[in-house]
Amino acid sequence: MSALDSGMGIGDAQAWGIDVRGNNVFLKPIAEKPETNLIITTNKGRTYSFQLVTSKSPHYIIKLACDKPKTGKDKKFDIPCFNGNANFRYGKWGDEALAPKYMWDDGRFTCLKFTKNDELPVAYQVASDSSESLINYHLEKDTMILHGISKEFRLRLGKQVLGLRSDDAISSGYNEKATSINGTRELNYD
Repeated sequence: MSALDSGMGIGDAQAWGIDVRGNNVFLKPIAEKPETNLIITTNKGRTYSFQLVTSKSPHYIIKLACDKPKTGKDKKFDIPCFNGNANFRYGKWGDEALAPKYMWDDGRFTCLKFTKNDELPVAYQVASDSSESLINYHLEKDTMILHGISKEFRLRLGKQVLGLRSDDAISSGYNEKATSINGTRELNYD
């Protein structure tokens, strides 16, 4: 916990006594009803969120076990939003300066891969009545991952506009892994 990129935050700091020693966090309830939350971030980029409550049968020790990072030999070529079935058939029109280098969808997410130094446009989903609405997204390296699929998207940056369309968007529907993010982690309790 002493590294600059790790830390801890607690909702009601007066309700709990906290001591940190190396990778260990010691907690002791002080208040009569000390229910609060605790968030711990590690220097490995992990974030743990806890709900702290008192109990008649408490867990005195909780250990968190994480998989070790894969070595270069074990790493797979990781492509965002690719589950083995991808649609790359997208057409474009408008300001080519906004065009992504590649574009595809996997039936749940739409990915736009840009050149590393490109200024990223704002993405809009186009409805059947031609109205535009902002679409949520997140970035993974140089790939903009739109949270959904659509027959048509528009990218805007200043006065520039680029239309993107696919009549072949895959609709996979069911989420077999029951998660919306890759790399889910399990907590192992001893």
